[in-house]
Amino acid sequence: MNLLQRYKFRSEHLLLVILFVAVVLRFWNFSTRVSIGGDSARDAFVAVHGARALQLPLTGQFSSLGQFTWGPWYYYELIASILVLQTPYAPWFFMSFASVVVVYLMYLLGRMMVNREVGLIMAALAAVAPSQLSAAKGLNNPNLISLFATGSLVVFLSLLKRNKKVDTRNAWILGFLLGLGINHHYQMGGMAVLPMLLFLRPQALRLIFISYVAIALTFLPLLFFDLNNH
Repeated sequence: MNLLQRYKFRSEHLLLVILFVAVVLRFWNFSTRVSIGGDSARDAFVAVHGARALQLPLTGQFSSLGQFTWGPWYYYELIASILVLQTPYAPWFFMSFASVVVVYLMYLLGRMMVNREVGLIMAALAAVAPSQLSAAKGLNNPNLISLFATGSLVVFLSLLKRNKKVDTRNAWILGFLLGLGINHHYQMGGMAVLPMLLFLRPQALRLIFISYVAIALTFLPLLFFDLNNH
């Protein structure tokens, strides 16, 4: 085993340690740490009713800023978590699991931008970040923005680095991740510019077009709701 292989071996094990720490911080004594405030209780009731009645809402919560709503995908995810896990804690388990995934995505992001060392530092910071620990134990649609934002950046960098191959699959994934994030909360709307930055790639127009089509598809439930409710 040469030095490079030995370093790779050790970095992968260090990443496992970081992920283990992230899991412990999010799931230790889980039932006594979940947040059940007004919004969390409302979202849990919607998820439980949707799972029992096998119904999917066409819109999300009303915004506190005005008479408009977010998209329904956040509720779809909570409903799916209850159907899969069959426990009242399922929505909170989903939020905590998403926060652990963010830790791994931060590692990928740092490795793609610089190297493994930076990726490990970014993952370690995300594992213990108070904002992530708070997002992991409360039901609130903006808490998932970090998941879709980091996921979008990882896919975007992957598209930029494949200069010789037109990767339409990742273009679809990029668009869906951006669309889902914007549906969760419009604060992610600024990241919709990412597909436009693919003009540096060969066949850029094709990739940009696919990404924006994917974004548009995620808004079909909300669009259907709006068109039927004036």
